[in-house]
Amino acid sequence: IKIIKQQSGAGVFLPEMLGILLGALIYGAFADRHAFSQRTQYLNILGGLAWGVAGFAYIFSAQVNGNTAAFTWPQLNVVIATFGGITILHEHKSKRELKYTIWRIVLIVAGSVATSFA
Repeated sequence: IKIIKQQSGAGVFLPEMLGILLGALIYGAFADRHAFSQRTQYLNILGGLAWGVAGFAYIFSAQVNGNTAAFTWPQLNVVIATFGGITILHEHKSKRELKYTIWRIVLIVAGSVATSFA
């Protein structure tokens, strides 16, 4: 097998996505044949498309910003997701739970900032 040393991330992305699609189709055909007739399975395609766009954007971000920044900063979406889940979904937290949640978020942000300067 010939090893390609100079390959762009964008050039590898399409074959990877086709492999994931083929694997999902094979799994669905053998594991759960009723999956193709369920409406929710087709709605999940939107999540897959969003993941694909984000993955493709990551490739370009890694080329411009470097791998450390391109990986670390998008991981901070956990801050938005955590506080969004608490406020939008009306999750009820005790004072102790909220204190630990905020401290964990502070540690995540501090770790991300420290990693980006490493």
